Amino acid sequence: LWSKAFKDRVVTQMSMTTGGMYMSGYAIIATGLTVDAFISRVDLNGNLLWCKNMNPGHNGEIRAIAAGNDMVYAAGVVNEDPFSTYILALDGSGDVVWNHVGERSTWDFSMAVVVDGLLVVQSDLLVKYDAGGNQLWNCTINGIVTDIADTKGDIAVASDGIYITSSTSSLDAYLAKLDLAGNLLWSHTYNGLGEDSGRAVAVSSGFVYMAGDTWNGYSNCFLCKYDGDGKQLWNKTWGGVYNDYVKDICAIGTAIYVAGTTFSYGNSLLATSGNAYLLKVDASGVMDNFPLDLQAQLNILIASIAIGISIFIFITVIASKMKKRRLEAHRIDKIKTLLSTSHHVRIGELAAVIKMPRKDLVSKLIEWSSVISFKISGDEIVLAEGESDKFVAEIDNYFKDWTSKEKSKKEKI
Repeated sequence: LWSKAFKDRVVTQMSMTTGGMYMSGYAIIATGLTVDAFISRVDLNGNLLWCKNMNPGHNGEIRAIAAGNDMVYAAGVVNEDPFSTYILALDGSGDVVWNHVGERSTWDFSMAVVVDGLLVVQSDLLVKYDAGGNQLWNCTINGIVTDIADTKGDIAVASDGIYITSSTSSLDAYLAKLDLAGNLLWSHTYNGLGEDSGRAVAVSSGFVYMAGDTWNGYSNCFLCKYDGDGKQLWNKTWGGVYNDYVKDICAIGTAIYVAGTTFSYGNSLLATSGNAYLLKVDASGVMDNFPLDLQAQLNILIASIAIGISIFIFITVIASKMKKRRLEAHRIDKIKTLLSTSHHVRIGELAAVIKMPRKDLVSKLIEWSSVISFKISGDEIVLAEGESDKFVAEIDNYFKDWTSKEKSKKEKI
């Protein structure tokens, strides 16, 4: 029906209302060193009504957005010294109604609008605000030591309660139901083949759906269905020979829609940035359109053949001399691009880009922590201000050193 472009701005999140939509994202200013976060309102015909910059001139990022009750709410961070967080409410004209500076040093937020206010998740803390921004209550989700909130999708509200998904200290996906006053009613875990994390939750027709990632050498995806009492009715997994991730989930009636990123399917088997996918699942767990197309199936066949050939070469030719290879220039550029707009990156995605086993990358991160200031929050590496270039340099130097050693070995032979 229509398409619109917004010059010099990258849209990362969106929230719909009956009168249009609100978008949040970032714009890189001329120096290329600072990222300005923004919120925009667009009508149903795609016309820009207004655009507001948040913390102009400072490195900022909006981590969650939700619209409702003639308001738009946003939670974000200012990634400068000192690091700070904020939660704010804007009216339909884009004017700030209230603003709270966060006391928790976290990148992780999720939020949901309710009839009488706003629910916000900050790491393992759930807070309810009324329409005027006054805190009504808060509670800690016990048993969660990794960060709950991603950027959106991992909190859902229904007439019978609040649903939150995350992961536990034992690396199992976690689903909890609380009543509307924040009291825990029940919780369950999903234990897949490896490290599991709940990424998104949705409620429809009395049933609860949790989707997430499961890691066992590479990332695949899962979807679970529960009844209102927390009994699991079925679970499904999917994915290919490379990393695949869940980003968000939506349930409408008996249909469930899952959106994510895949490195296994799409037009290019060797794509380093991945492809977006949209998956539809019915109430019985039948997946209507996955793999996505004939090309995806051909990719699986090609990948299977490639794996077979690789195993044959490994056994008959090089045996125990399996080698890492030097990062190509475009892979370094890819890492720089990821970190140019944000100071955090998922461990799984970085491992896929640089083609390093996850456990080897984690070992290197421990080693690099003596020279680079960063922290690991859930599955994300969060770099301190000004550390991005040093982080890229360490990765580049690692592979340069490896290449030099391999060349020296060949010269001796």
